Amino acid sequence: MRVYYLLAALALVGCTPRYTWQNPSVAPALADRQRQIDSAECGAIAMRAVPMPNVSMPADVSPPEPRNYRISGNTSTFGPGGTMYNSTFQGTATAATAGTSYAEGVRQLAEADAMNAQAAQMRAAEKARDNLADACMMRRGWNKVRVTS
Repeated sequence: MRVYYLLAALALVGCTPRYTWQNPSVAPALADRQRQIDSAECGAIAMRAVPMPNVSMPADVSPPEPRNYRISGNTSTFGPGGTMYNSTFQGTATAATAGTSYAEGVRQLAEADAMNAQAAQMRAAEKARDNLADACMMRRGWNKVRVTS
């Protein structure tokens, strides 16, 4: 089964189009060197212009200790023939910890949602950087050409 997933991933990677940069105004002997220089400069410009969002992982918070509650009171009950019996009671109740309750599940869902939102912000910033770097390269006379092989 794992081999199937690996082959599917490789097939998708193989289907992804590849691109290269060409500049007709640069001599072929100097094109590779100039492309590396322009690509590095445009990448640096894009990095300065588009900051990456501040992604912070939530702190690992251990659930609070269970709380104990002291309960006491009086009761009145009626027995056979209408006789009333009064008594007192007292005891201790312990609340369930957060890790074993519905609240823990909700907290985990909220944490996952926040992490997904941060990942989406990262992807958007990366795309904006890539687009800006591409525009910079085009401004310098480079054309993005699909590699066919």
